[in-house]
Amino acid sequence: MKPVAKELLFENGAPNAHYDVLVYDGNGSQEKNLGSLYTISYLKHGDEDLGYIMSLISSVAKREYYSKQSLIEQNPKQAFENTLRKLNEILDDFYENRDFELDLGLLAISGGSIFISHLGKFKIALARQDEYIDILNSVALFDKSSEDARKFSNVMSGKLVSGDKLVAYHPNRSVTLREKILKDIFVNESQDVFHDKIAQLASNVNTFSYCGIHIAIGEIKEIPITKNHKFSDVGQAITAASPAEQETVAVSATKQFLGDKNFSRERPKIQPPPRIIPAEVSISHKRTVLRDIGGYLADLKNIGRMGRKKKTILLAVLAVVVIIPLGIVVYMISSGSMGKASVAFKNAADKYRLAQLALSKSDFRGARDLLGAALSDVSGVRNSKTDKIANEITGTMDFVDKTTDVKPELIYEPGTSQGITVSKIIGDDNSPYAANQQGVLYVVTPGNLVQVGNFAMDAKHVIEMGKYLVAFDENKNISVFSGESQKINLITLRESPQAKVMTAYEGNLYMVTTTGKILKYANVVGDIKKSDWGVLGSENVLSMAIDGNLYLLADNGKIITMYKGKRTGEIDLQFNPSPDSKIFTPANGSTSLFVYDPVKKKVYTFDKTSKMLVSSYKIDEAAEVSDLYVNAKENILILTKDGKIWRIGT
Repeated sequence: MKPVAKELLFENGAPNAHYDVLVYDGNGSQEKNLGSLYTISYLKHGDEDLGYIMSLISSVAKREYYSKQSLIEQNPKQAFENTLRKLNEILDDFYENRDFELDLGLLAISGGSIFISHLGKFKIALARQDEYIDILNSVALFDKSSEDARKFSNVMSGKLVSGDKLVAYHPNRSVTLREKILKDIFVNESQDVFHDKIAQLASNVNTFSYCGIHIAIGEIKEIPITKNHKFSDVGQAITAASPAEQETVAVSATKQFLGDKNFSRERPKIQPPPRIIPAEVSISHKRTVLRDIGGYLADLKNIGRMGRKKKTILLAVLAVVVIIPLGIVVYMISSGSMGKASVAFKNAADKYRLAQLALSKSDFRGARDLLGAALSDVSGVRNSKTDKIANEITGTMDFVDKTTDVKPELIYEPGTSQGITVSKIIGDDNSPYAANQQGVLYVVTPGNLVQVGNFAMDAKHVIEMGKYLVAFDENKNISVFSGESQKINLITLRESPQAKVMTAYEGNLYMVTTTGKILKYANVVGDIKKSDWGVLGSENVLSMAIDGNLYLLADNGKIITMYKGKRTGEIDLQFNPSPDSKIFTPANGSTSLFVYDPVKKKVYTFDKTSKMLVSSYKIDEAAEVSDLYVNAKENILILTKDGKIWRIGT
């Protein structure tokens, strides 16, 4: 039995409160034979700093469990009971003179056996065959009314099988409020995914803390154990009323996770194999395919004297068994495909481990960079190992990005308009507008595109401004389409603003120039007037949106917020957007900012107030994307190169 443990320690910095986790697998063969020891502890104290108690408990537990006597006896159950007795003695002294609250869970795993005890609040759960078992509540283990909160509980023991998962943790309020969600993740996901989910919660929720251990049980190479989920009767508590009684540990029985109470721990006697006398060994052999092939190959020396039929069979066997496989191997080696896949897997695995380390430190930007690089390593390299790690990396990336399961919904197919190619999409779900590269504007109707106007320019930008659509060619030409009159007004500016980014709000256009100036063109639908609105620093702005506040998406992964020409703050995306990324916000009191990254093939939603990532949506199922727009209903419209239009409702 090989337990693989991962610490889950995330503190929210509450005053006078401490969490601690110990995972110790033993050092040397004698300690390893006793198995692994784990502690989960929580301490809250008054003005006197008692944080050192945590390290003292871990040190005493490890020292007692792997004591010289325990190493000689090699009895993990007895070692565990001795450890509890010593801890009870030490804690008695502390409780007499100090004021503190302590919750402590202790467990040991040796071979296929596990031993559990606790003091105060503690939970441990088992996941087996997609079933969740709350171990402490699955039996009437304690008399709650008479339990001494300052003594360790009854010892509980049981059997584990390969594939089991355990999670032991301190059930603070922030955890119990999310217990149902965490149960599902624990049962259905891997150890690493469970860890990453906890890390994400700790990063996003300031009041969340978690102290625990996730243990995955590896292959058993011992005698199989029957699968009966019932628990047996409980043993007596390890407490002592007098010093004399403390010398004898009063634990009479243990709980069994599996198996019946009469199950013998003795190994079956193995009979020695019978002595083989050479004369008794038969010289006959069972006929096999390999023997037949060997016979054919042995006949190669007689190939010249063979008949046509046997010669044909022999050459066919030679081709199938030797020449073709050898040719495949030579080709794979010469082409480098075998070595390439191995190197790709190793590089991706190394980056994946570093990404997990970054996540444990809440370095989401670094983790995303590493995960993206790891995916690039295995891109285009296909075998079972690279496919598996690619799926794991993608799953972790989706977890970091809070990716939802919402899929794009097809709302329009070209139909009779199959010959029309459009490159821009904008507007409402029911009747959006689409434009081609020449500036021809269409309204989308069921199964058809109906032309409603022509911007008469290369419409590099088409944006919504109330009842109007505004197009800009990044030179001097602006076209304004009225949804009411269905007419287009062409405006030629006196000089090019040298701008590649624009947005519109309440009849005004805002542009960022290549020199970092922010220009305002007031009253676009009337007597247009230009003014300098503000100045940026050295940031390279990729896109902008406005709702009264101006939001500028920079290539360094920051959203700069401005009001009346002054910088008021910024939002850190925790990733660097690709050059063609866009930012959207409906100007109707929406609390959300939407960032579309065409390389990552996701739309990210951020809360304007908390400045935190809320969710993300995958768009890769909508084929190759030509354009994307987030409308006033906060729905995502996606135009693909095959002329189809998709929608994601957020």
